[in-house]
Amino acid sequence: SSSNYETGKIIYAWALGAGNFETGPDAGFVVGSRAGIEAPYLVLQSHFLNAVSNETAAEVAEVEMHATSKFPEKVISMSLFSHNQFSLPPQEERVEVKAKCCMKGAGSADLLAYRVHGHQYARDISLAVNNESIVSGDAQLPHFFTKDAAMHKLRQGSDWAATCAYNTEASNTTVTVGSGHNDEMCNMYLMLSSHVPFNSFCIGYYDGDGFENDKFPDCMIPEVVDVEGRLRVKNVLEMPELGQVGGLHLGYQGNPNWLLIFHRSGREMLQIDNPEPISEDVLMVWDTLANRSVTTFGRGLFNLPHGLTVDRDNNIWLTDVDSQLAYKLDPSGKLHLTVGMSNERGHDRKHLCRPTEVAVANNGDFFVSDGYCNERVVRYDARGGVVAELGLPDANVVHSLVLDDCSNTLYVADREKSHVRLLDADSGQEHPYIDLSQFGYVYSLTKDEYGNIYALTWQRDVPVRKTYLVQFQARAALYFQQYGSFQLMPIELPGIEFPHDFAVSYNFQEHALDIYVGETGPGPHGKVTSFSFAL
Repeated sequence: SSSNYETGKIIYAWALGAGNFETGPDAGFVVGSRAGIEAPYLVLQSHFLNAVSNETAAEVAEVEMHATSKFPEKVISMSLFSHNQFSLPPQEERVEVKAKCCMKGAGSADLLAYRVHGHQYARDISLAVNNESIVSGDAQLPHFFTKDAAMHKLRQGSDWAATCAYNTEASNTTVTVGSGHNDEMCNMYLMLSSHVPFNSFCIGYYDGDGFENDKFPDCMIPEVVDVEGRLRVKNVLEMPELGQVGGLHLGYQGNPNWLLIFHRSGREMLQIDNPEPISEDVLMVWDTLANRSVTTFGRGLFNLPHGLTVDRDNNIWLTDVDSQLAYKLDPSGKLHLTVGMSNERGHDRKHLCRPTEVAVANNGDFFVSDGYCNERVVRYDARGGVVAELGLPDANVVHSLVLDDCSNTLYVADREKSHVRLLDADSGQEHPYIDLSQFGYVYSLTKDEYGNIYALTWQRDVPVRKTYLVQFQARAALYFQQYGSFQLMPIELPGIEFPHDFAVSYNFQEHALDIYVGETGPGPHGKVTSFSFAL
């Protein structure tokens, strides 16, 4: 807690009958006074039915915790779903109350354990993600945490809903919600495991739709910042077999230290298309902690690599600006599907024309930015069927895109116009664009673990070229469909001459942003530079 339990973060709760609870190897809660944690106090609450009585005189409440100074590989955090604005009609066999929120984030979190909390009339309390049932608990049993044996992966950018079911047949009057024992409650605690914390509250309203109040670490770049005192180069990766870097993804196969690199292996982009696949591996997995290559793959599939995306199921999505295709590989690297017509540029629904990147929705639909010689985003269903063409009139190189799932908004890089254009992912309706002309051309867009959006820009037509990372800080809440202006927070990245793609991750242990930039040059060569920016 930062001061007291009202403003703190829940760590654990238990009741009569609870046994030992093991978080698992190299996993635990992180507490302390450091920025990014902000929990210098541990606060214990004890709840008794009767504070002073003969029955409770001998009762005690205690917990034994095991502490270490070693930072855990898996960070445990808590997400609470609660509804406190409802009443229940009497003499009903089943009444349901729901707290539902779209949970922000770019990936997924593992469900380690859960706890349900209701009172006299509560029966079962359950969790669903995008209407898929995950776990449920009996609210009449003692309120302690139950391990999730399946260790479900909960997709972020999805609707998470806790449903509390009640039986009021024994009541002759309306049952009200409240904090007392004779009142009713609707609470579900989710103990989540990831490499960063996801503490949050989802508070349900009368209709069930709620508002998420996240307590994530503050990853916002400060408005007044001494970059020299905060930014440092961690590593520069250059090797003979590394070609121009088309795409980067950090967190490959769920390992936060594995960087997937999509490169051109000695080939360069020309005005005409190369019709022959590259015979060498063009995908490399680089362990950023051990500073070594883990594996390579992808030979014989790609003519000129460009964009790279890895979805929440670890499928690999790629684009090729010479073969005119977008590809889906399964997590093992096996080709699953392609869209577009091989080695044919075109402007109709069957063709793509130098496609640049893919964004994937939680329902399996995917979006392809198309591209160098079309002015659109093409939406496909999970099988590769065209759903819609989302037009971008007068665009000049549609070079990158990301999807904000909770607001259902596509952020699209209109590279040569230095704009980021915002589209409704369903209707294609366009909202006011973000003007990044003061920072140069917009080459790439990405998200961190918490769904914060960044742009990589390049001032290339000046005597001294400059590269910037720009973080978008919304002044208006996009989640209420108020498309307002953004605070643009830039960081100049020194030593970057030919930027093309990047990845950004929150480093919880150091309370910093880890930034990886891939370059397409000089010549057929590429490199990846990693930075740390202290928050």
